[in-house]
Amino acid sequence: MPSPLGKGARQTLRRRITITVLLLLITCLQISAKTFYQQITLSQKRSPIIKVFEEIKKQTGYRFWYEDKLIAQSKPVDIAVQNATLEQVLDLLFKDQPFSYEIIGKVIAIKEKPAKAGNIDLPPPPDQDKRISGIVRDSLGTPLPGVSYSIKGTKTGGATDASGRFSITVPGNNTILVFSSIGFETREISAGSGDFLNITLSAASTGLSDVVVTALGVKRDRASLGYAISTIKGEELTKAGATMNPFLALYGKASGVGVNAGAAGPQGGIRINIRGAASMNPDQNTRPLFVVDGVIISDRKTSIGGTVGAGFDYGAGINDINSVDIESIEILKGAKATVLYGSDAANGVVLITTKSGRNTRGFGMTGAYQYTIEQPANYLKLQNTYGLGQTIYDTAYATVNGRQTRVVPNFRYNFGPKFDGADMMMYDSSIVKNNAYPNNYRDLFQTGYSSNANVAISGSNEKGSLRASYTNYRYQDIISTNSWQKRNTFSFNGSIKASDLATFEVVSNIYNITSQNRRGMNS
Repeated sequence: MPSPLGKGARQTLRRRITITVLLLLITCLQISAKTFYQQITLSQKRSPIIKVFEEIKKQTGYRFWYEDKLIAQSKPVDIAVQNATLEQVLDLLFKDQPFSYEIIGKVIAIKEKPAKAGNIDLPPPPDQDKRISGIVRDSLGTPLPGVSYSIKGTKTGGATDASGRFSITVPGNNTILVFSSIGFETREISAGSGDFLNITLSAASTGLSDVVVTALGVKRDRASLGYAISTIKGEELTKAGATMNPFLALYGKASGVGVNAGAAGPQGGIRINIRGAASMNPDQNTRPLFVVDGVIISDRKTSIGGTVGAGFDYGAGINDINSVDIESIEILKGAKATVLYGSDAANGVVLITTKSGRNTRGFGMTGAYQYTIEQPANYLKLQNTYGLGQTIYDTAYATVNGRQTRVVPNFRYNFGPKFDGADMMMYDSSIVKNNAYPNNYRDLFQTGYSSNANVAISGSNEKGSLRASYTNYRYQDIISTNSWQKRNTFSFNGSIKASDLATFEVVSNIYNITSQNRRGMNS
């Protein structure tokens, strides 16, 4: 169909349309140029980036869009510009920030800064945590309790139980576990891909030539013994101070040896179990055999609150041994010790050797004094609002001389009526105020103390040796001012070489112990 316009009219229309498009394009470019070339003046020092956003918004009308968690990573801003464009200001603003920007219309969107390819070393994927358990044995297949284990390079770990078992969470298959115990070689094991490990520890090669005192004072090389043994030197027992009972100082010093104090305190007995000795029979004695300088000590099972001593724990023969006079303690572990001492040694043997003057050159004298203060580590937090009773309505009365008199309720519970200061009759018929006595529990305790004074002379030569020691020990219990113990100990160890064929030796320990008001079975 032919156009209704002539050829000249059509050309005129095309020119007008072209001119219109060019004018629109120029207008848009001017608007865009105006956007980017707006003059911005800023001067901020150590300012939060959000404050700078607000200033830019005031000067340009542009709004910012961002996520709070992204802005939380921003650094304080230092910027000073004058008559700068928006783009220049934004480039300076985001130069050292962990994010970048994008302008969308009248909105400046904040986004994460893209990582540069080839410049990032991605860490290897972390190994998955897993739980590993196992059992530790000696070379004969006997489970070893008390073996220390840990992740190499860390303090994460623990100790094997009475059956030699352990369990630990490791961060991956390449984790190295370290196993160590006194008398055994330290061993490092990779966790591997499994979840159960069988560990065997070999006897330590160092110290195998040491001389060990065995039955009846016989000395043998450690390497020739067919049983496990732990040695604790006397200075280790007194390093933290002399204790009333020397076995209180054995805590943590010998693997596989459990030491527990009872309710009777230092004056009572100490429970000692070697390698978890136990019995289904509660009357069965699981204590080891005690031998002092080759002499077997008459010992009995420690019984807290038992029938012996009318409910008091008087300890055992080993309580009398003076820790200052001990040279070493050898602990023989396992049933093989019965070869030396018979069936009494089925639960192990504790060999105690007292000091002598053999290792002293010439003649000398030593003295030591120790004073210790004892206080409760913490106190119970008791409520002081409510008196005796089960409910707030448990108010008790009695008729005294024809009058109703309020009395103390006969209850074991202390959540009854509130303390109101009213008059009430106590159990002894005295009239007191119904008030709280918040220090009743604290008043049960006092500051206890112990003092230990020791003096010793010793010497030796080619003819023999001697050592004489006197120790005065005083103990004041924290339970009562009238509960104490006094102990005087005299120790003598002497030997003389009469000839090449005869040597005479005298070992004597004399104890004088006075105790008053020992703790009872409910202390």
